[in-house]
Amino acid sequence: GPALAYAALALAALASAPLAWGSFAPAPEAAALRLPRLAAFGFGAAVLGHMFAQVGVWPMATWTMLGWTAATVRFLAGAIGWPCLQRALTFPSLMANTVTVVVWYLGIVPGVLLMAPEGVRRRFREHMVLSAFLFIVHGVNLPFCLADWYLQPMQLELFDLWAGVAYGLAYLTFYLGVLDPLGAHLYFVLTPRKWWGGLFYAGLTGSMVALWAGLNAWAARLASAGA
Repeated sequence: GPALAYAALALAALASAPLAWGSFAPAPEAAALRLPRLAAFGFGAAVLGHMFAQVGVWPMATWTMLGWTAATVRFLAGAIGWPCLQRALTFPSLMANTVTVVVWYLGIVPGVLLMAPEGVRRRFREHMVLSAFLFIVHGVNLPFCLADWYLQPMQLELFDLWAGVAYGLAYLTFYLGVLDPLGAHLYFVLTPRKWWGGLFYAGLTGSMVALWAGLNAWAARLASAGA
């Protein structure tokens, strides 16, 4: 069940931490990218500022906005020369924003448009699908995040995968320990009360491994093309 899957993930993360940290290396210096990264940070921060002004801070409890924030802070770290923080956020931000886009466009949007009553579908289209802000954080977020890695591709190590799993586990802990008891069921697939919740936890972890391997294959192709 979900409890067993959660415990297994937590124990695996703890047990693999020394090995993962042994592969850690700061992000390589890229002075030519500092100004573009600073501009990207400004864009990311402006989106966050707009959100705070319009609806407050509560969306920071969502996976979507935490992923956007991770990408924004990563741009800042690269712009001001904090290579350790930049590296630590590299895979978590890529993973989080990939999950956001996949879940939104392959799960939530089609699910609502196909299954909800007409009135709900209409409001969802007008206020969610056609919202410029929500398109930015559910669509633009992925190329926004990938652009930094594409401009400076790096081979991802075990640490990067571990950091992504730790990020996901930290959010799951927050969701199960804080949001779910408060009745804020933002993501029904994270429920601890259904047997299939554990399958989703395991599937998400497997997807992280696949993304990590895919990005490494892409980095290798980019390196060979530039050689």
